[in-house]
Parts: sequence; C-alpha cells; structure tokens
Amino acid sequence: MKRSRSRAVRWFRRPGYVGFYENFEEITTRRGLLNGQSPASVYSLWNNAGVLSNNYSKFNQQQIRVSATGAADVGKHAINVGVNTSN
Repeated sequence: MKRSRSRAVRWFRRPGYVGFYENFEEITTRRGLLNGQSPASVYSLWNNAGVLSNNYSKFNQQQIRVSATGAADVGKHAINVGVNTSN
C-alpha cells in the first residue's frame, strides 16, 4: 500500500504535470472560460455554441403555393400532368 501511494505522489509531483488551476489567469491562459465569458468564434466564420445573440429582428413573410395534378387514360396510354408553382 505504501509503495503505490509513493508512486502516486511521485506522479503528481513530476515537472510536466499540469494539475488543478491555481488562479483565474491560468484558466484563461489555457483557453478556459470564466463565468460570463463567451467562447471564441470558429475560424472567425461561425459563432460557437453558447454565444448569446444581442440583436432582434422581425420578419413578415408570405408564401403562396399552387399545386394541381391530373391523370387520364387514352386508349392504351396513361397521361399524368402536374403543375407546381410557388411565389
């Protein structure tokens, strides 16, 4: 038991070990976020998840759609007709 404990202590005291953060500067240096901060954008093209929008917009959109289909059998032939339009 003592041997495994001392091995664990050596692991956490090794020079390259990055343990718990000691202050807020360490968190931000390692790209961490503090409360109230927003994540950086992705490739400066898209907002990241968790970014709040500070704008308001209202849209008035109207859509009109007309659709008609028809079918007829003429002799040994079947004719199908369809019209679809939208504005």
